[in-house]
Amino acid sequence: MTNLRKSRLLSVVLVLIFTQQSHASNVGGVFGPGVRAGDQSLQYRGAYDPDNNDFVQRLHYQQSLNDNVRLRGVLQARKTENSDVDFDFFQGELQWQLEGSDTWQHAVRVDARIRDQGRVGSVGVNWANQFKLSPRLDARAIVLGLVEIGDAARSGVFLQTRASVSHKLNDRLRLSAELFSDYGSSSDFKSFDEQTHQVGPALSGKIENGWSFFSGVLLGANSASPDTSLRFWLTKTFR
Repeated sequence: MTNLRKSRLLSVVLVLIFTQQSHASNVGGVFGPGVRAGDQSLQYRGAYDPDNNDFVQRLHYQQSLNDNVRLRGVLQARKTENSDVDFDFFQGELQWQLEGSDTWQHAVRVDARIRDQGRVGSVGVNWANQFKLSPRLDARAIVLGLVEIGDAARSGVFLQTRASVSHKLNDRLRLSAELFSDYGSSSDFKSFDEQTHQVGPALSGKIENGWSFFSGVLLGANSASPDTSLRFWLTKTFR
C-alpha cells in the first residue's frame, strides 16, 4: 500500500470515527487490533456494580475470515424490574486489521447494535491502536464513535476513548492499567464533572486447553462516574 493510499485511508477512518461512536460499557474492553487467521472463540463477560447492585452479562462469539478480517456477534443481558437476565441488545462487529509495523498495529471496527421495545439502536466506527513499547510492555489506545438510530435517537456523535498499558509478567500472566472515558454527544459536550471517567487495574492470563481469563476493577475518577465496577470474563479458544 502506497503512502498516498495510506493517507487517504487514514483520512476516511478519522472522518468516520468522528461521525459515529460506540457507547461506553462497564463490560467493554480495551480491545487490540490484531486479527489471527483461523481464530474462533467464545467468551462470557460479567460486570457488577456493588453500589446499585447492577449486574450486566455478555456472550461474544467471534471468527476470523482471513488474517485481516474478523466477525463477532455480541449478545448482552441486563437486569430489569421483571428479570435479572433480560435481553439488552445484539451487536454485530466487523474488524479489519490495517497494514502496520513491528511497533504499531491498528485496525478499524464497524459495529451495528439493535434493541427491542422501541429502544434506540446505533452504528459505530472504532479505531484501535497497539504500540510495542518493549518486549514485555504494550500500550493500546482506542477512539470510538457512534450515532444513534431510531425514533427516540439523540442527536450528535457520541465520543469515547479507551487506553491501557500492560506488562507481561510471564508466559501466562499479564498485568494492565486501563482507562475508560465517555465524553457524551458532540451536539452538547459535557463538562469534565459530567463526563464518565473510570480507571483501574486488571489481570489476564492463560489457563489450559484454550481457556483464558480476565479480571479487573474500574474506579470512578470523578463524581459522575460509578464508584466501582468489578469485571470478569472467561474465554474459550477453539482454534
